[in-house]
Parts: sequence; structure tokens; C-alpha cells
Amino acid sequence: AITNESRDKLKARLSKAIGHLNAVYKMVDEQKYCIDILNQLKAVQSALDKSAEIMQEENVIKFVDSFRTDNHLYIATEFCNGGDLEHYLQTKKIIPED
Repeated sequence: AITNESRDKLKARLSKAIGHLNAVYKMVDEQKYCIDILNQLKAVQSALDKSAEIMQEENVIKFVDSFRTDNHLYIATEFCNGGDLEHYLQTKKIIPED
């Protein structure tokens, strides 16, 4: 589980990413492009990277890869002793059981 301190750090990083993303959205919406849009996008990526680091430090499952077929999205994560993601989502009633 994530600690309160890490949750606060994570929320701060995500808020920073949202702020930069909103600035980019406004530039695109108003068609006022400038070199700052690249700086804003880099800041968004940096904040998201730091968010991922915080989550990984707190033992939140690590994303490895994903791929799609015509009908499915596959998500590869690190190994979990407690079962797979589908089982977890079903037990939490996030997705229906088959």
C-alpha cells in the first residue's frame, strides 16, 4: 500500500502534470503555438515519469508492456504471487465474472 507521504508526493506530481497539460490544451485550442508548447510537453512527461517512480517505490505493480489485437488489449506486468489482474479486478467487482 502507498504511504500518506508518497500519496501526497504523487498527487503533487500529477497536479503538476495536469497544469502543464492544461497549458498545452489551451495553446492548441486557441491556436497559439510557440516553442513553450515543447517545454510544457517535456514537463508533463517529466511529472508522469516521476509519478511512475513514486508508485514503483511503493510496490505498486510495474507495467512492462501492452499490445492489441483486433478484439483485445493485453497488459503485461511484473509477476504477482497473488493472482492475475483479471482475478483482482473481478474480486473488487470492477469487471464482471465470466
